[in-house]
Amino acid sequence: NLAPGKTRDKILKPMRQVQQGIAVSSHLLGYDREFKKPYATERAGFAGGAALIRPELAQPGALLPGNNGLSGGGPDDPGDGQKAMQRDGGERRHLPDSRYARTPFVPAGQSTQMIVGATPENDYQMMAVTQALYENYGLKRVFYSAYVPVNDDSCLPSVTARPPLLREHRLYQADWLLRFYGFKAEELLSEEQPNFNVFLDPKCDWALRHLELFPVEINRASYGELLRVPGMGVKSAQRIVSARKQGGLRFEDLKKMGVVLKRARYFITCKGRMMEGARLDQDYITSCLVGDERRKAWDIENRDSFRQLTLFDDMHLEMPVTDEDHYASVTGSL
Repeated sequence: NLAPGKTRDKILKPMRQVQQGIAVSSHLLGYDREFKKPYATERAGFAGGAALIRPELAQPGALLPGNNGLSGGGPDDPGDGQKAMQRDGGERRHLPDSRYARTPFVPAGQSTQMIVGATPENDYQMMAVTQALYENYGLKRVFYSAYVPVNDDSCLPSVTARPPLLREHRLYQADWLLRFYGFKAEELLSEEQPNFNVFLDPKCDWALRHLELFPVEINRASYGELLRVPGMGVKSAQRIVSARKQGGLRFEDLKKMGVVLKRARYFITCKGRMMEGARLDQDYITSCLVGDERRKAWDIENRDSFRQLTLFDDMHLEMPVTDEDHYASVTGSL
């Protein structure tokens, strides 16, 4: 254990308190910050007075099963929130309602950070924990930071080890899929495949393992189906759904909407036809996609533009002192 003072209870209990405080504050202020719309839900009893809270937060269940460090003893085991209610005699403790009603509680939301590569957890375990935090603790963001060796210790990687920047990059890509694209951790990885593909981004890798779901017809596919097409983002999928109401779309139209056809071309059809030169074959698509991803992977691992910066790093920029700088220093207007 690299941080003996940070127990599971000491980490999760404050998260639950912040989550409940945000929910109470949002109800008392009449606004749901998560969905950006006025609240409308049932009342629930609280210690110290009646307050409004979303039903799913009032009765938090057990977290994801498995060895992710967040779950209870099984599907029938109560979650941390329910155990806390049992200890408090069924009551939920929180700050006075008046404080929540005056100003938003934790207006920016709560986030956490995971250090990548310092301990032996694989990508699947990290994404399972991330998913549990989003679903059960209402976190705004989970950040990932590649471990930078700074001293020798038997529990830590060697000081000569390089920071796993590419792994950090893949985790961020997968995190985006969880938050905005409707993916689940168990769809992207599994115990049999616990780590992300080095040479393919998680979305492309998932699509290649599920070619039975493709090609997707652009003019008929649902918004959720469009989101799962490699090379297609949230905004481009929204534009497609809106634009096709006016008429059928062509490949030329997709490019104008921000679709990256270099990737999407292998997984879509327009008016029943695939783009010229594309075919639905796993080996062929993989060979086409890996070349570009190999270059990106090399850039991330080797180029200075992707390295982690230190507090005193000036990026070796030497700017000449101009006459204006001299004048500004004399007049005190720097």
